[in-house]
Amino acid sequence: MSTSSRSFGIDFAKNLYDSIRSDSNNLMLFLGGDTAANNQQNTVDDDNDVWDNINFLKKVKESDLSVVAKRVDWNSGSVYYPYTSAGVPTGATGTERNYYAMTDDREVFLCMGADENNRSDLFGKSTSTVKPTRSNDNTVLSDGYRWKFLYKLDLAHTKFLTTNYMPVVDIDDYDETSGSSSIQEEAFRSGCGLSAGMTGSCCFYYNKDSIDPLTNIVYKKGDLDFCVDDIQCSKCFLYSKNLDKSYNFTRFGTCDNNACASSKTVKRGYELLLSNSKKISPSRGNILQASVYKDAVDNAGQIQSVSVNLQGLTETELTTTTESPIVNLTSSTGTGGDIRLKTRTAGISSGVQQYVVTGVDLVSAGSGYKDIAITSVSPDVSDKIKINLDYFEGLGSNPRRALNATKFMIAVAIRSDKLPTEAGTDQNVFTRYGLIRDVLVKASTASGLTSAYLAGSDKNRDEEQILSNVTKISLAQNVARGFTFSGSNITFEKGSPITNTTNLSSSRLSSVSSTIKESGKTGKIVNAKATTKLSLTNGADLEVIGAADDIFKVGDTLVPNNATDVPYTISSVTKPDVQAFTGKVVASNTTNVTLTTQPRELMFRYVYSLGKY
Repeated sequence: MSTSSRSFGIDFAKNLYDSIRSDSNNLMLFLGGDTAANNQQNTVDDDNDVWDNINFLKKVKESDLSVVAKRVDWNSGSVYYPYTSAGVPTGATGTERNYYAMTDDREVFLCMGADENNRSDLFGKSTSTVKPTRSNDNTVLSDGYRWKFLYKLDLAHTKFLTTNYMPVVDIDDYDETSGSSSIQEEAFRSGCGLSAGMTGSCCFYYNKDSIDPLTNIVYKKGDLDFCVDDIQCSKCFLYSKNLDKSYNFTRFGTCDNNACASSKTVKRGYELLLSNSKKISPSRGNILQASVYKDAVDNAGQIQSVSVNLQGLTETELTTTTESPIVNLTSSTGTGGDIRLKTRTAGISSGVQQYVVTGVDLVSAGSGYKDIAITSVSPDVSDKIKINLDYFEGLGSNPRRALNATKFMIAVAIRSDKLPTEAGTDQNVFTRYGLIRDVLVKASTASGLTSAYLAGSDKNRDEEQILSNVTKISLAQNVARGFTFSGSNITFEKGSPITNTTNLSSSRLSSVSSTIKESGKTGKIVNAKATTKLSLTNGADLEVIGAADDIFKVGDTLVPNNATDVPYTISSVTKPDVQAFTGKVVASNTTNVTLTTQPRELMFRYVYSLGKY
């Protein structure tokens, strides 16, 4: 058995991000619980208990996801170490791992040098005092540091900024179509327009270079894949999303009538951004990063930096008769690199001017390098020189790899003052939250049969969706029994039992208690409005979690625990949106949140570590 020290965390974090942000994403954040909850465990009983406490669920959107890395801030007077293509030295701790930094402008830079002479034996000996900016990008500053701009965080990214983590954005994720619009709106803008229900031919094209594993035919980005006849434009659009392909729809067209061109221009990521740059502010982070990406791709394989360790060498060993001698290079791939030793003038010996090596300098970065070696240099300090190469597609094209981003964050915000309207609940105390996927939403077919579909499958990747797990009951005055809401002795209290006097002998619920296991029943009151607010126009007077569909019916009479002979009459019942006990609980956590009507944003975060750093 072989072992490897290489971390797959970077790829794992990206794959998890891509999976959850995809069009098929159905991950939901839930909030519920009204009493103190124990720490949740990965057991069947706990999963069932979660469903007995869920009040509402909110879709985890594309904008709620980010790959993150260790947060490193730039501060004047702090020490930073240069990036090397060899990675962080084994055993390095503390500031030795700080080879990048984020400024107070939310701009992220790679440290490419920390000494004006690029002496690696002096790295860590001086502090950074000049703030890196885009205006001084990739130049040696007065403090000896050199920084390379990677990306800028826009305001929407700041929700992922914490004490320990910062988001790492990748321009390849850019899509010109806003995921916050509905799927219908996206289809309208993407080519279907008013013809969504019209039939015709649909041509599908590759979004990236691919191979057919059965025929071994290689297809380039933009090549035609296949054509479908007699298909609705709406289906053409949806299939293209599911297959990750581009499409052209021809109304009333046919595949055998040359409806499909052999290829089409496909732009993704930075190409889309740069083609739409006139519509976007030039200071936006994605535009800035698109320029960095293009430069990286166009000049891939550059020598990123060079350093030399002169520790322990005497002046005699560093003396040469050539000013700034060339470091001769060889490579089977790259060209154009120019590295020279830095020298200072010394004395004259035997009529010949002498020079002493003080460091090393990268004069030209070249391009195309995947391998490199030093063939000669005088004086011979070749074994003291470290050359740092580029990634295959350019350092700036893969910031997640550059920053060793092996962690993934989910951050979902909830506005407390909007819960009554958005989630349809008056519950204000919550003790549990978590993540759940593959929840089913109740629905009815055209024939009236009960059916269900995956939550989130009918929404776009960044479109809002909030689903209720609460049975909402509106109560009316029981005039026939001579009772009105003016009586002050009748009160429904959260967690107190109620009795359905209409159906005491039936299999339906006879009481609702806050302690489900003790009552042996299937529901509990999580919110009850005060007696003075009970009226015919108040909406739901009781909110019950965990109730089966047939427990409460219009016309049934309910009696609170402190009354025995004066029932309320159920005037309406609103059932939950979701089908309870479906899906898979991904995470469950305890909390203690009391909401008010004042505007307040609650942020629920999950961080998954998928590699070492």
